[in-house]
Amino acid sequence: MSIKKSNCFGWGPDCIIPQTRLEFLRSQASGKKIIDIGCGPGHLLKYLTQNSFTAVGVDKYQYSKNIIKASAAKIPFPHNSFDTAF
Repeated sequence: MSIKKSNCFGWGPDCIIPQTRLEFLRSQASGKKIIDIGCGPGHLLKYLTQNSFTAVGVDKYQYSKNIIKASAAKIPFPHNSFDTAF
């Protein structure tokens, strides 16, 4: 799937995630430490950190210096390091 086509689903570097989707995901968080696995360019990370969460992003591509480049199968954190995983 191309990035252009995927933007209609709210993915990709140029997408805009609907506010209702962001609020829903925030409502699902338990605790303040969150890891977003497969975070892409980090739109959810930005929203969560603006709303007083400590959020870490992991993706196979490092879109920015704030995102850790790693496989979802080999996340570089000890077990139970986060309260919620997306």
